[in-house]
Amino acid sequence: MSILLSGCTQPEQSETGLTIGPAPKTVSGARAQFLALVGTDPNVDAAVASERTACMAKAGFSYVPLRNWAFDLDANNGTAPQLSVEEARKSGYATTASEIEDRKHSEPDVGEMPTGYEEALYGDGEDADIAVELFGSETSWTAGGCTGEAADAIYGSPKNELLAENVIFNVGLEVLTAYRDDPKIVEVAAEWQKCMSATNFPQFRAPFEAFSSTAGSRDSSIELAVDDATCREKVDYTSKLDRLLDRYISTFLTKYSADLVEIEQIRRDSQLKAREVLGG
Repeated sequence: MSILLSGCTQPEQSETGLTIGPAPKTVSGARAQFLALVGTDPNVDAAVASERTACMAKAGFSYVPLRNWAFDLDANNGTAPQLSVEEARKSGYATTASEIEDRKHSEPDVGEMPTGYEEALYGDGEDADIAVELFGSETSWTAGGCTGEAADAIYGSPKNELLAENVIFNVGLEVLTAYRDDPKIVEVAAEWQKCMSATNFPQFRAPFEAFSSTAGSRDSSIELAVDDATCREKVDYTSKLDRLLDRYISTFLTKYSADLVEIEQIRRDSQLKAREVLGG
Protein backbone atom coordinates (compact mmCIF):
# COMPACT_ATOMS: atom_id res chain seq x y z
CA MET A 1 0.00 0.00 0.00
CA SER A 2 1.66 3.22 -1.10
CA ILE A 3 0.28 6.71 -0.63
CA LEU A 4 2.17 9.58 -2.21
CA LEU A 5 2.34 12.62 0.05
CA SER A 6 4.50 15.65 -0.53
CA GLY A 7 5.02 19.03 1.05
CA CYS A 8 7.17 20.69 3.64
CA THR A 9 4.82 22.15 6.23
CA GLN A 10 4.31 20.62 9.67
CA PRO A 11 1.38 18.27 10.35
CA GLU A 12 -1.76 19.72 11.90
CA GLN A 13 -3.78 18.27 14.78
CA SER A 14 -7.53 18.24 14.21
CA GLU A 15 -9.93 18.69 17.10
CA THR A 16 -10.97 15.01 16.80
CA GLY A 17 -7.42 13.77 17.23
CA LEU A 18 -6.64 12.76 13.64
CA THR A 19 -3.34 14.43 12.74
CA ILE A 20 -3.41 15.40 9.10
CA GLY A 21 -0.26 15.67 7.09
CA PRO A 22 0.81 18.47 4.77
CA ALA A 23 -1.44 19.23 1.83
CA PRO A 24 -0.41 16.70 -0.85
CA LYS A 25 0.40 17.77 -4.36
CA THR A 26 -0.64 14.28 -5.43
CA VAL A 27 -2.94 11.75 -3.82
CA SER A 28 -3.03 9.50 -6.85
CA GLY A 29 -5.15 6.46 -6.13
CA ALA A 30 -5.88 7.45 -2.52
CA ARG A 31 -9.50 8.37 -3.04
CA ALA A 32 -10.09 5.36 -5.29
CA GLN A 33 -8.51 3.10 -2.67
CA PHE A 34 -10.63 4.67 0.04
CA LEU A 35 -13.81 4.19 -1.97
CA ALA A 36 -12.91 0.57 -2.60
CA LEU A 37 -12.28 0.14 1.11
CA VAL A 38 -15.62 1.53 2.25
CA GLY A 39 -17.63 0.04 -0.60
CA THR A 40 -19.13 -3.42 -0.73
CA ASP A 41 -18.57 -6.08 -3.37
CA PRO A 42 -21.87 -6.94 -5.09
CA ASN A 43 -20.82 -10.58 -5.58
CA VAL A 44 -19.99 -10.97 -1.89
CA ASP A 45 -23.30 -9.32 -0.96
CA ALA A 46 -25.14 -11.68 -3.29
CA ALA A 47 -23.33 -14.73 -1.91
CA VAL A 48 -24.09 -13.74 1.70
CA ALA A 49 -27.75 -13.21 0.77
CA SER A 50 -27.81 -16.58 -0.98
CA GLU A 51 -26.44 -18.36 2.09
CA ARG A 52 -28.85 -16.59 4.42
CA THR A 53 -31.77 -17.31 2.10
CA ALA A 54 -30.99 -21.05 1.97
CA CYS A 55 -30.51 -21.20 5.74
CA MET A 56 -33.73 -19.32 6.45
CA ALA A 57 -35.64 -21.55 4.03
CA LYS A 58 -34.55 -24.59 6.06
CA ALA A 59 -35.92 -22.84 9.15
CA GLY A 60 -39.22 -22.28 7.34
CA PHE A 61 -38.86 -18.58 6.56
CA SER A 62 -38.61 -16.48 3.41
CA TYR A 63 -35.60 -14.17 3.74
CA VAL A 64 -35.78 -10.67 2.25
CA PRO A 65 -32.28 -9.15 1.95
CA LEU A 66 -32.09 -5.51 2.97
CA ARG A 67 -30.39 -3.05 0.66
CA ASN A 68 -26.80 -2.46 1.71
CA TRP A 69 -26.01 0.99 3.00
CA ALA A 70 -24.15 2.89 0.28
CA PHE A 71 -21.26 5.04 1.41
CA ASP A 72 -21.53 8.34 -0.44
CA LEU A 73 -18.14 10.03 -0.37
CA ASP A 74 -18.47 13.65 -1.36
CA ALA A 75 -16.53 16.65 -0.13
CA ASN A 76 -19.88 18.37 0.25
CA ASN A 77 -21.35 15.43 2.17
CA GLY A 78 -22.69 16.92 5.38
CA THR A 79 -22.66 20.42 3.95
CA ALA A 80 -24.62 20.34 0.68
CA PRO A 81 -24.89 18.12 -2.40
CA GLN A 82 -22.74 18.89 -5.42
CA LEU A 83 -24.43 21.39 -7.70
CA SER A 84 -23.24 22.91 -10.98
CA VAL A 85 -24.48 26.21 -12.38
CA GLU A 86 -25.89 24.34 -15.37
CA GLU A 87 -27.87 21.96 -13.17
CA ALA A 88 -29.12 24.83 -11.05
CA ARG A 89 -30.36 26.76 -14.08
CA LYS A 90 -32.13 23.70 -15.38
CA SER A 91 -33.96 22.52 -12.28
CA GLY A 92 -32.72 24.35 -9.18
CA TYR A 93 -32.25 21.95 -6.30
CA ALA A 94 -34.98 19.61 -7.55
CA THR A 95 -32.61 16.95 -8.90
CA THR A 96 -30.43 16.66 -5.82
CA ALA A 97 -33.41 16.85 -3.47
CA SER A 98 -35.35 14.16 -5.32
CA GLU A 99 -32.32 11.86 -5.34
CA ILE A 100 -32.05 12.19 -1.58
CA GLU A 101 -35.76 11.41 -1.16
CA ASP A 102 -35.42 8.38 -3.45
CA ARG A 103 -32.58 7.01 -1.33
CA LYS A 104 -34.63 7.45 1.83
CA HIS A 105 -37.42 5.24 0.51
CA SER A 106 -35.45 2.55 -1.30
CA GLU A 107 -35.42 -0.06 1.47
CA PRO A 108 -37.65 -3.06 0.75
CA ASP A 109 -40.76 -3.34 2.89
CA VAL A 110 -40.37 -6.59 4.80
CA GLY A 111 -43.53 -6.05 6.82
CA GLU A 112 -43.97 -7.43 10.33
CA MET A 113 -41.50 -10.17 11.20
CA PRO A 114 -43.21 -13.53 11.85
CA THR A 115 -42.61 -15.23 15.19
CA GLY A 116 -39.22 -16.90 15.26
CA TYR A 117 -37.87 -15.00 12.22
CA GLU A 118 -35.32 -12.86 14.05
CA GLU A 119 -34.16 -15.77 16.20
CA ALA A 120 -33.59 -17.86 13.09
CA LEU A 121 -31.73 -15.00 11.41
CA TYR A 122 -29.64 -13.71 14.32
CA GLY A 123 -29.65 -16.52 16.88
CA ASP A 124 -31.33 -17.02 20.22
CA GLY A 125 -29.34 -14.41 22.10
CA GLU A 126 -27.05 -16.97 23.71
CA ASP A 127 -24.37 -16.50 21.08
CA ALA A 128 -21.25 -14.83 22.44
CA ASP A 129 -20.66 -11.25 21.40
CA ILE A 130 -17.82 -10.87 18.94
CA ALA A 131 -15.69 -7.82 19.63
CA VAL A 132 -12.85 -6.44 17.54
CA GLU A 133 -10.61 -3.42 17.87
CA LEU A 134 -10.86 -1.44 14.68
CA PHE A 135 -9.22 1.93 14.01
CA GLY A 136 -8.95 2.82 17.65
CA SER A 137 -12.47 1.83 18.72
CA GLU A 138 -14.12 -1.43 19.72
CA THR A 139 -16.91 -2.81 17.57
CA SER A 140 -19.11 -5.72 18.67
CA TRP A 141 -21.70 -7.93 17.02
CA THR A 142 -23.82 -10.89 18.04
CA ALA A 143 -23.91 -13.06 14.94
CA GLY A 144 -25.73 -16.33 15.46
CA GLY A 145 -28.39 -18.10 13.45
CA CYS A 146 -28.33 -17.81 9.69
CA THR A 147 -26.33 -14.59 9.87
CA GLY A 148 -23.51 -16.45 11.59
CA GLU A 149 -23.73 -19.39 9.20
CA ALA A 150 -23.48 -17.10 6.19
CA ALA A 151 -20.51 -15.31 7.76
CA ASP A 152 -18.76 -18.65 8.28
CA ALA A 153 -19.46 -19.69 4.69
CA ILE A 154 -18.30 -16.52 2.95
CA TYR A 155 -15.89 -14.79 5.31
CA GLY A 156 -14.59 -17.76 7.30
CA SER A 157 -16.02 -16.40 10.54
CA PRO A 158 -18.34 -13.69 11.88
CA LYS A 159 -15.24 -11.92 13.24
CA ASN A 160 -13.82 -11.67 9.73
CA GLU A 161 -17.09 -10.26 8.43
CA LEU A 162 -17.12 -7.73 11.25
CA LEU A 163 -13.57 -6.67 10.42
CA ALA A 164 -14.21 -6.47 6.69
CA GLU A 165 -17.61 -4.83 6.59
CA ASN A 166 -17.67 -2.55 9.63
CA VAL A 167 -14.85 -0.69 7.97
CA ILE A 168 -17.61 1.34 6.33
CA PHE A 169 -18.87 2.82 9.55
CA ASN A 170 -15.54 3.17 11.34
CA VAL A 171 -13.87 4.79 8.37
CA GLY A 172 -16.74 7.22 8.06
CA LEU A 173 -16.50 8.08 11.74
CA GLU A 174 -12.74 8.54 11.71
CA VAL A 175 -12.31 10.42 8.45
CA LEU A 176 -15.52 12.33 7.86
CA THR A 177 -15.99 13.43 11.47
CA ALA A 178 -12.46 14.83 11.53
CA TYR A 179 -12.95 16.44 8.13
CA ARG A 180 -16.28 18.06 8.99
CA ASP A 181 -14.85 19.48 12.22
CA ASP A 182 -11.96 21.12 10.42
CA PRO A 183 -12.12 24.93 10.85
CA LYS A 184 -11.14 25.39 7.20
CA ILE A 185 -14.68 24.36 6.22
CA VAL A 186 -15.97 27.41 8.10
CA GLU A 187 -13.39 29.58 6.36
CA VAL A 188 -14.46 28.38 2.91
CA ALA A 189 -18.12 28.85 3.83
CA ALA A 190 -17.34 32.43 4.87
CA GLU A 191 -15.92 33.10 1.41
CA TRP A 192 -19.10 31.69 -0.11
CA GLN A 193 -21.26 33.82 2.22
CA LYS A 194 -19.39 36.98 1.22
CA CYS A 195 -20.21 36.22 -2.41
CA MET A 196 -23.86 35.51 -1.54
CA SER A 197 -24.14 38.84 0.30
CA ALA A 198 -24.31 40.53 -3.11
CA THR A 199 -27.32 38.42 -4.15
CA ASN A 200 -30.95 38.39 -3.03
CA PHE A 201 -30.09 35.70 -0.47
CA PRO A 202 -27.54 37.19 1.96
CA GLN A 203 -29.07 35.41 4.96
CA PHE A 204 -27.49 32.02 4.30
CA ARG A 205 -24.17 31.24 5.98
CA ALA A 206 -23.29 28.12 3.98
CA PRO A 207 -24.55 26.12 0.97
CA PHE A 208 -26.23 23.59 3.23
CA GLU A 209 -28.51 26.30 4.66
CA ALA A 210 -29.49 27.40 1.17
CA PHE A 211 -30.17 23.85 0.06
CA SER A 212 -32.06 22.95 3.24
CA SER A 213 -34.40 25.89 2.80
CA THR A 214 -35.87 24.22 -0.28
CA ALA A 215 -34.77 20.56 -0.04
CA GLY A 216 -37.48 18.10 -0.93
CA SER A 217 -39.51 20.64 -2.84
CA ARG A 218 -40.06 20.26 -6.56
CA ASP A 219 -40.71 24.00 -6.67
CA SER A 220 -37.38 24.96 -5.20
CA SER A 221 -36.05 28.37 -6.09
CA ILE A 222 -34.12 28.43 -9.35
CA GLU A 223 -32.67 31.82 -8.50
CA LEU A 224 -31.33 30.69 -5.13
CA ALA A 225 -29.83 27.52 -6.58
CA VAL A 226 -28.13 29.45 -9.40
CA ASP A 227 -26.70 32.04 -7.00
CA ASP A 228 -25.52 29.27 -4.68
CA ALA A 229 -23.83 27.32 -7.48
CA THR A 230 -22.33 30.49 -8.97
CA CYS A 231 -20.79 31.52 -5.66
CA ARG A 232 -19.44 28.04 -5.08
CA GLU A 233 -17.73 28.30 -8.45
CA LYS A 234 -16.38 31.81 -7.82
CA VAL A 235 -14.71 30.94 -4.51
CA ASP A 236 -13.59 27.48 -5.65
CA TYR A 237 -15.73 26.01 -2.87
CA THR A 238 -15.92 22.40 -4.04
CA SER A 239 -12.26 22.09 -5.06
CA LYS A 240 -11.05 23.49 -1.75
CA LEU A 241 -13.16 21.00 0.19
CA ASP A 242 -12.06 18.18 -2.12
CA ARG A 243 -8.42 18.95 -1.41
CA LEU A 244 -9.07 19.09 2.33
CA LEU A 245 -10.91 15.77 2.31
CA ASP A 246 -8.12 14.16 0.29
CA ARG A 247 -5.67 15.12 3.02
CA TYR A 248 -7.76 13.31 5.62
CA ILE A 249 -8.17 10.28 3.36
CA SER A 250 -4.44 10.03 2.67
CA THR A 251 -3.57 10.43 6.33
CA PHE A 252 -6.08 7.77 7.35
CA LEU A 253 -4.71 5.26 4.83
CA THR A 254 -1.18 5.87 6.07
CA LYS A 255 -2.06 5.81 9.78
CA TYR A 256 -3.88 2.45 9.58
CA SER A 257 -1.90 0.80 6.79
CA ALA A 258 -1.11 -2.30 8.90
CA ASP A 259 -4.79 -2.86 9.82
CA LEU A 260 -5.86 -2.37 6.22
CA VAL A 261 -3.56 -5.14 4.98
CA GLU A 262 -5.50 -7.69 7.07
CA ILE A 263 -8.88 -6.29 6.06
CA GLU A 264 -8.04 -6.26 2.37
CA GLN A 265 -6.90 -9.90 2.58
CA ILE A 266 -10.18 -10.91 4.24
CA ARG A 267 -12.04 -9.17 1.46
CA ARG A 268 -10.03 -10.87 -1.26
CA ASP A 269 -10.69 -14.26 0.33
CA SER A 270 -14.42 -13.50 0.59
CA GLN A 271 -14.53 -12.53 -3.07
CA LEU A 272 -13.02 -15.88 -4.06
CA LYS A 273 -15.50 -17.74 -1.87
CA ALA A 274 -18.37 -15.70 -3.27
CA ARG A 275 -17.46 -16.73 -6.80
CA GLU A 276 -17.51 -20.38 -5.73
CA VAL A 277 -20.93 -20.00 -4.12
CA LEU A 278 -22.37 -18.14 -7.09
CA GLY A 279 -20.82 -20.54 -9.58
CA GLY A 280 -18.75 -17.86 -11.26
